[in-house]
Amino acid sequence: MVKQNLLKKIEALSAQSADSHNTTSKRNVLIQKLEELNAELEEKRLVRLSSALVVCDQLLTLIEGDNEEDTQVRCAKVLGTILLLSPGKGKSLSRYHQQLKPAYKAVLCYQFISKLDKSNTIRNAHITNYSMYERPQKHLGFQAQDYVQAVILPILLGAIFQDVGMLHPSVVKVLEGTDNNKLDPFRVLAPEERDHMLKLNHKYTLLYLREGLGAQKYRGNSSYERSEFEHIESERLIFQQNLISDGSSSKTGVSEILKVPQIYTSVVLSSKQDYKMSDLPKAAILLEQMAIKKTLSAKAVNEFVSIVGYFPQGYGICYIPEQSNKSSNFEYAVVNRLYPPNKQTPLCRKVSRKGVFNSSGNNLLVPKAQNLHFPDARKSISSISTERLSEIMGALSHNYKAKDGEKPIPEYWEPHDMFVNQEIQNLWTIS
Repeated sequence: MVKQNLLKKIEALSAQSADSHNTTSKRNVLIQKLEELNAELEEKRLVRLSSALVVCDQLLTLIEGDNEEDTQVRCAKVLGTILLLSPGKGKSLSRYHQQLKPAYKAVLCYQFISKLDKSNTIRNAHITNYSMYERPQKHLGFQAQDYVQAVILPILLGAIFQDVGMLHPSVVKVLEGTDNNKLDPFRVLAPEERDHMLKLNHKYTLLYLREGLGAQKYRGNSSYERSEFEHIESERLIFQQNLISDGSSSKTGVSEILKVPQIYTSVVLSSKQDYKMSDLPKAAILLEQMAIKKTLSAKAVNEFVSIVGYFPQGYGICYIPEQSNKSSNFEYAVVNRLYPPNKQTPLCRKVSRKGVFNSSGNNLLVPKAQNLHFPDARKSISSISTERLSEIMGALSHNYKAKDGEKPIPEYWEPHDMFVNQEIQNLWTIS
């Protein structure tokens, strides 16, 4: 606003007589102020961009391993840990989930583009061009890696700042109302309100990425390296803008890189007031339904679901042990690995043994027939007595209280409660 006012004043003075010494003097003063303001704004932009790059660098440090398998394990740990941070309930849950979403989406996008790039499922000229470079196994810094700078960085920034436009005063007013008419920002919006909000979010998100963050500055003395770096940055910004623009449309193709993880995250870390942990397996199913309706690329959805399966990292699985008496026992596990052999059979870590939490459980694959998420598995232990059920649930649930006349066989459990006990907080460690 200050910059716009200065420009208007300079324009007005420029339109006056050039022979006036007083006019020229005033104009020169305003031009100097404008230059100082531009320098100040540029410095602030670079500080913002630097902070954003540090976050991306920290994420890459967390999720990039020495090889492909190690990277998958690291991504699984980060995704699972983020979900485990959610209590699954509470007055502040919607806002808390909003805070968790950017990092969660960014990790999903990283793993997704790696899969798409490897399988050649979705291609565009930009990705193809930079994928021809030899990609190092370990992250070495943005300027040293063309692929990271040109492809990974815009995808991470796009995922993290995909909804930054929601913070613009115009959007906040739509969501929260005015001082005289306060509204619940997490309410279900009317169709026209939602459309208006999405358009504003898209507009101001693009503006922020283009002008609020913008391009990196080359640090060095090589004119050749400077030229290469600035060329890649220019292409990076174009690709980044296209990711956001396409992701807000009904196109299929490169837009899925952000759109698919965004839709999945909107269910796993939903900000809706009726959020239920039991709905989390529906995230992948929703994507498959959208693929059937052709609002998403079926190939892209298939690739994504092959990464995450039906059960998100950190989700609590109740299962019937293979060697148990099926009529009287079930145990707890936590989904802890990506790329399950079948989307309905999660890769997990045992967290209980004989009805007691176990801090040194092994990894296991939970078949559909043993997973209490599925009706047939629950039916197979329907003869379990109320007393035995209360015994198991009481031992493995924090503050469990049985309701009179009810014998609910659990479809899942909430691992967040597991961390109430400090002695077993190392259960998430992946061997």
